[in-house]
Amino acid sequence: MRATVDRIEGGRAVLLVGRRRAGDVAGQPGEEMRIELPLALLPTETSEGDVLELILRKDEDATTAARRGASDLLDRLQQRGQRVGIVQGSTRQ
Repeated sequence: MRATVDRIEGGRAVLLVGRRRAGDVAGQPGEEMRIELPLALLPTETSEGDVLELILRKDEDATTAARRGASDLLDRLQQRGQRVGIVQGSTRQ
């Protein structure tokens, strides 16, 4: 996927991702999206008009670890709730 650096303002870059289709009216995005990022995340010396290649990859190890952590936290919270007599799904009035 490619993005064009539309402008740089105050340490932030506005990237245009995707492309317009023939016949799109100015001001209507078509398939194009705008993404604003801190300039520090972009390659050194990036400037307006540059075309950047964006590569997104799923990190399987980090995903597994995050899911495991969330599951462990949920288990601990449920156990704590059972110790203090909270029944899941009930409310006090």
